[in-house]
Amino acid sequence: QYDRARKPVQVFCFRDRGTYQDGFEQEKGQFLEALATYDDVEASLVAETLKKTRFILITRIDPTDITDEGYDFNGWILEFCQDNYNGLVQVDDQGFYSSKGTLVVDLSARLAGNDRLGPRPVVPGLDPAHVAGRLEH
Repeated sequence: QYDRARKPVQVFCFRDRGTYQDGFEQEKGQFLEALATYDDVEASLVAETLKKTRFILITRIDPTDITDEGYDFNGWILEFCQDNYNGLVQVDDQGFYSSKGTLVVDLSARLAGNDRLGPRPVVPGLDPAHVAGRLEH
């Protein structure tokens, strides 16, 4: 926890097997469905990354009870996934970002009104393991 006086940044790991497998499949399926409506190279590359993904890391914050330090902490978690697992970040109401912080697939219009999709790092993992991550507000 970055500040005991604030609600914590929650971190969840959904895997392609085990306890959170249903959540993993649902998250992955929602993204692939949204990406299928695009016909550009970037969306295809993101979809291919998702198809190989074996983990989805989700960070959840309460935007009404977070400080700049909390946003920095959350950013560190997402950057760690990008740097160590060669992944992407998906941000709720925005889209998928490259490891350089560039918006590569804008999902803002397609995800409007869908409360389940939030910022997430989508991160292919080491060797055969793949990780996807996301941040949820």
